[in-house]
Amino acid sequence: MLNGRCTHSKRDVDWGVRASLEPDETGLPNGLLVCLIDRSAQKFDLGPALKANVDSGYARFYRLPLSVEELSGWLDDAAAARKERTDQVDRSGERLTGDAECSPTWSPFLDQPRR
Repeated sequence: MLNGRCTHSKRDVDWGVRASLEPDETGLPNGLLVCLIDRSAQKFDLGPALKANVDSGYARFYRLPLSVEELSGWLDDAAAARKERTDQVDRSGERLTGDAECSPTWSPFLDQPRR
């Protein structure tokens, strides 16, 4: 998922993420990774379903990749998560019932080294 300044506030995005985490015919959810569109942004938010799954360790959050190899590694990790981190999928929490206010406030990068 590409995450922009107001992606977190869109009900349809939240619902789509939740739907993708439901088990498919193999019993596994989709892998999930989030890329921030603006590499220089310092504050933004994730929608409820994305944030819950980043916090649980199931999904990974990155700035846009600097190379094809970097993106390939992230995709491999998301694919592996389907089997290796399924117990970390978080389907709890309330769904957005409508589009929310767009006022980014959070950043996982302020206390972490740049990726």
